[in-house]
Amino acid sequence: MKNQLRKEIKIIINQNKSKMAEESKIICKKIIESDLFKNAGTILTYMPLPSEVDVSEVTNTALKMQKNVFIPKVYADENLPIMKFHRFSKESKTTGGSFGILEPDEKSQIFSLAEVASGKNKNILILVPGLAFTKEGKRLGRGKGYYDYFLNELYREIEKKKECRVFAAGVCFSFQLLQDIPVQKHDISVDFIFAG
Repeated sequence: MKNQLRKEIKIIINQNKSKMAEESKIICKKIIESDLFKNAGTILTYMPLPSEVDVSEVTNTALKMQKNVFIPKVYADENLPIMKFHRFSKESKTTGGSFGILEPDEKSQIFSLAEVASGKNKNILILVPGLAFTKEGKRLGRGKGYYDYFLNELYREIEKKKECRVFAAGVCFSFQLLQDIPVQKHDISVDFIFAG
């Protein structure tokens, strides 16, 4: 059922390509003006695929505001969908990585909850891409499980570090908002949705 839905969403995305650049600007404005963004000391963002909301403006604004910014890198593992976030700056170099996504240099600092917990601002905002979302926060990913696994592990750490607050926000175009999405036990919902 999920795979069929993924195919349908990909067709819808292709039909709406002309709207994507303008909607990306609108969504970035919503994120930047939100309290979630303003109050976050650390932003875990992403390097967009052509079919995803371009959050470059959010990333650049976060850097100008001297927030801690991290982007994801996928690691090869036969058993687990391992994804780690690396520190990103204006000087950072990116290379073509898994699935055609730009990834950070693996030598750059890896996001550590322990380090964030020792800082002044312990609010963390994670911008989560996806193929589709519901207004309630259900998410349809691309089927690899990277974000589900990462968020699940992060929430386990948060249990130990109560002083940190993590907000996962789905980012999508208006045509990617659905009434309902089938979910399984391992699927992690997001706390908030930024949509066009």
